[in-house]
Amino acid sequence: MFLNHSSPWTLKAFVVSLLWMSRTASPLGMPQVIQQATLAVAVQAVMLGPSVLLPVRDRVKTTRLVCETAIMVSLVCLVLYAGATQRVRCVDAAVVLHMCTLHLFYRQAVEMQKSQRLVVGEQMLAWVALLCSVVLPAFMVQQTPGGMPGLGSTIIVLFSGEFMGLVSSLVASVVAALATEYEAAMNGHRD
Repeated sequence: MFLNHSSPWTLKAFVVSLLWMSRTASPLGMPQVIQQATLAVAVQAVMLGPSVLLPVRDRVKTTRLVCETAIMVSLVCLVLYAGATQRVRCVDAAVVLHMCTLHLFYRQAVEMQKSQRLVVGEQMLAWVALLCSVVLPAFMVQQTPGGMPGLGSTIIVLFSGEFMGLVSSLVASVVAALATEYEAAMNGHRD
């Protein structure tokens, strides 16, 4: 619902150009990439944490945004685990992290600007999220110079944010439908 739209190509081109300019022959280390993921998760927790605890106008939409964000972060963690266990090249895992960070923060900024009272302090957080969608991937690329993904994986990596956003939206929809059915079954069982 929130994360299943595309990010602008200009931002993706910016990240890819930074990747191309920062490529080196030195190998990329997975601990550096995991530290970067921790930074992105910490920023997400600071942005969305107060909205989980404090009253908001539309609790259903806020919960949905938090759920989709948590599912997308979990999917990125699976990719990072695959990179740490050598199932995916470290460079590919790092670029997936960059693109998913860009996509997640950009889509949150757009939703915060569209919806009223989605999160606590959304006018300020929308600008913070938009800034993070540019600055965090650029910072991550500069901190982990390495190679470029191969040609075959470049296409997959470029759309990894959209793909993981779509999967997280679908999973959140299935969980919401199951929760609604469970609630209806339990309410019918009491009567």
